[in-house]
Amino acid sequence: MADGFIVLFKGHSHYDSVNGMVDQLAASFARAGAASRVLDTRAADCVAQAVALVRSGAVRLFVSLNGYGIPDQGAGFYAESTAPVLIYFVDHPAYHYPRIRAPLPRLVVTFPTAHHVDFCRRFIRDDIALHHLPHATAAAEPAPWAGREIALFLSASLLSDPAPFRADWRRHGPEVAARLDAMVEAHDAAPTRPLHETVLAVLGADAAPIEMLASYLVTVDTYLRSRVKLELAQALAHLPLTVCGDGWARLAEAGTRATMLPAMPAAAAIAAMRKSRIVLNPLPPYYESHERPLQAMANGAAAANGPSGFMAEAFPGGFLDLPAEPRGAAAALEAALADEERLQAIAATGHAQCLAGHLWDHRAAAILRLAGV
Repeated sequence: MADGFIVLFKGHSHYDSVNGMVDQLAASFARAGAASRVLDTRAADCVAQAVALVRSGAVRLFVSLNGYGIPDQGAGFYAESTAPVLIYFVDHPAYHYPRIRAPLPRLVVTFPTAHHVDFCRRFIRDDIALHHLPHATAAAEPAPWAGREIALFLSASLLSDPAPFRADWRRHGPEVAARLDAMVEAHDAAPTRPLHETVLAVLGADAAPIEMLASYLVTVDTYLRSRVKLELAQALAHLPLTVCGDGWARLAEAGTRATMLPAMPAAAAIAAMRKSRIVLNPLPPYYESHERPLQAMANGAAAANGPSGFMAEAFPGGFLDLPAEPRGAAAALEAALADEERLQAIAATGHAQCLAGHLWDHRAAAILRLAGV
C-alpha cells in the first residue's frame, strides 16, 4: 500500500458515532503502513475531490463505513476506478439494500452478524463477496475500578415510544396491522430466531421482494428495539441507573431512580463508560449487535448483554450474560452489583479478550485481506 492510499468517507452521523469509527479506522490503517484520505460527503466538492483522486491513479482501495459515499443509484465516480470497494456495515442489510445493489466494480460487503450475510445473499444479491466482520473499538487504558461512580450505564436513544408507535400501525390498514402484530407475537415466541425468518413465517412465504420485506422488518425491528430498552429501564427502576440519549421523557416521568443525562456525542458516552461499572446493551436477541459491549470492554467496564451466540463464543466469561426477560435481567444485574469481586473479574476478562482480537487494528488487517490489497 506504500504506492497508494485508501479513501474513506464521513457523512451525516448520529452523535458522530460512525464518523468516530472512520477516524479510528484511518488511524489503524496508518499503523498498518497504509496511508488514507478521508472525504466528507457533506462537503459541496466531495464528488469533485473523489474524481480527482480517482484520476490521479493513486487510489488502491475505497472503504465505506455503513454505506457512506456509496451512491443509491448508478456507479458514479467508482466507474472510473479499478480499485476495490469494501463496505463495512454496522447495521442490518435491510436498512441499506439500495447501496448494496450499487453496480460497483470489485465490491466487497461485510456485516457485523453472520445471519446478516445470509440475509443479504438470499434477498439482496449473491454475486458479490460477502463476509461476516464484527464490530470493533479503539484501545483504551481502563480507569481504576474504585473511581467508577456510575453503577449501571445505558447509552441509547429510545427510537420511539413503543405503545403509540404500535397503535399507529392501524393507519396502514387492518391487514398490514394484523401482520405486524402477528410478527411481534411470533418474535416473542422465538426471540432468538432471525427477524427476517419471523417476518417470512407470518407472510406465509419462503421469500419476498426486498422492498416489502424491508418495510415489515424495519417497522417491527424499530418497535422491538424500543420496547426492550424501555422495559429493561423500567425493570431497573429500583437500581442506580444512568441513562443518556434522546426519547427518554416517559422514563423520566415514571418516578425511577434513574439519572437522566441528555444525548451526547459518542465520544462523550464512551468517556462515561470509563466511569461505569456495568454498561448495558439492551437489544432483542436476534439483533446481536455488539458495538456497545466492545466499547465497554475496551474501557474496563463489565458489558451486560442479552442472549447472543456471537458474544458467548467470542467472550466466554467476559461479559454479563443476561436473560432476555426484563425482570430476570434486572435481578441478574442487581446480583452482579452486589458482588464486586466477580464483577471486576468479568470486566478484566472482557477487556483482555477485546484487546486480543476486536480492535480497529484487527479490522483494518481483515479489510486489507478481504479486499485483496
